[in-house]
Amino acid sequence: LNIYNYHIVKLFADYQKKDTSAFLSDLDTLSDALADLTTTLFDSKIKDTGDLEAILAKLVLNVKSIVALVKYTELRGKKIFDPGSVFILARALLENYLMVDYLFSPRISSELVTFRFDLYKYAGLKNRQSYYSISDYSKAKKAKEKKEMDELYKKIKDSNIYQAFTKREKDNLKLDTDNPSSKTHNWYQLISGSDLDTEKFTSVWKWFSNYSHSEYIGLIQIKEIFTKQVQVENVNLVIHLCLMIVASMIKDLIEYYPSIKIKYNILPSKVHAIVNVQSGVAQGSSKTP
Repeated sequence: LNIYNYHIVKLFADYQKKDTSAFLSDLDTLSDALADLTTTLFDSKIKDTGDLEAILAKLVLNVKSIVALVKYTELRGKKIFDPGSVFILARALLENYLMVDYLFSPRISSELVTFRFDLYKYAGLKNRQSYYSISDYSKAKKAKEKKEMDELYKKIKDSNIYQAFTKREKDNLKLDTDNPSSKTHNWYQLISGSDLDTEKFTSVWKWFSNYSHSEYIGLIQIKEIFTKQVQVENVNLVIHLCLMIVASMIKDLIEYYPSIKIKYNILPSKVHAIVNVQSGVAQGSSKTP
């Protein structure tokens, strides 16, 4: 039994036991691996990666925060965790993964990559214009960003991709409003277009969103976590879903940027085992060729 197969066997044994500490350890291991690959990617100075490093940094920070929050707090004589914060971070993790796939996938043309990133950036800058500014520094920064935003607006409108859109597609972008769309697809479409299992992760995104936005559902959740079994099941499920997302991100990065595969190959066998198992589970049967 070689070391890689040993880790595969151990993974399945730990997951069958639903061992929370094992799930957390694997998630922490994967976040460290993703951080290493991100550093390697940007040390190699590959062109046309835009703000990919920042999005990947957000992914790593999402995971580290989730690991920290899952550690229990004493309340009413019981050990509980903060489910609302964990769900918000897990949703952010999923959405950051989807944005990397949407903005940087090699499956789309360089022209479309540029258009999507320009729209993404324009929407962010336009939203910042509505922020209240007090200091001279923030006012000057907004003025500078306003100029950049106006240039992006013209570039988007003049692009062949925008010109080919139907009137409805153009209207959906809401370019002339205070809250323009940052992407041409909604979250459900992004999940469907990714390698993630569509049914599974559409349900997951709804689940995270409902618990994040509904105050009453949030109260139900708080009351439920005083029931130990419900709490353990929720913790394990969220950690497992995060494992799938991070494993899929690592797998995709190696596909997008083959130069970092050298670094990946020298990572511990345990990392390879987790990535292969969890990315396979994330893909499910719906996306299997």
